[in-house]
Amino acid sequence: MLISSCNFFGREEVKFFPTRYFLIEPQTLLESIEQNKANLFTPVDDMPPDNNQHITVNWEQSDYTKILTTLFTTVLQDDINDWRPDGISLSLMCGQYNQGFQGGYFTFFKNLKESQDEIRMVRIVNITAWDKTISVADKEYRPKLVNWSSLDLAKTKITADDALKIAERTGGRDTRLAVENNCNINVAFISGSPRYEGWWVRYVPFDANGQPSGILLEFDIDPMTGKPGKK
Repeated sequence: MLISSCNFFGREEVKFFPTRYFLIEPQTLLESIEQNKANLFTPVDDMPPDNNQHITVNWEQSDYTKILTTLFTTVLQDDINDWRPDGISLSLMCGQYNQGFQGGYFTFFKNLKESQDEIRMVRIVNITAWDKTISVADKEYRPKLVNWSSLDLAKTKITADDALKIAERTGGRDTRLAVENNCNINVAFISGSPRYEGWWVRYVPFDANGQPSGILLEFDIDPMTGKPGKK
């Protein structure tokens, strides 16, 4: 599918590629990666319905990096180092504040030269441990008219795990306990964000129907010093 993306510099045509879906076994995935086992990502035609198993994993940011690297190498036949990270977003329920991130959303891009055009390829990977799925969505911007910035996570001293701990002791704990942990926590770092300069941690409450509703508390945390600031 093709659509047009307009900006100050002109028009970029965006081509969307079919989303790919994979099933995983979250409880054994990291161990299987360490043992170099094969067939860890099972391709399926469509995203399966919620299996209601609500599996819990104890994954940190570094664990998601291992999973992504293995996925790129063994299934996508690609080198993750050829892609530049544009955004990372990790999430968990408030009651799981010390049990690891249960889902991750990652955006990558790379610039290519093809014939007379410069193009930007974008890849979005969504890992949801609780329903044992991974999705991979690619799109192409042609011609590339805007230079995107990227994250340098290797030089970032504060990880998503650190950012969550900082938020917890700076008011996050009291906030989630005030709603009896009826909320979700999202920890994200978006390159070139006009609003956030580093990690942002957001506590989002659920309404009577169990749907996200509003924002309880929000932090902007310096990725080098860990200094928090409330939004």
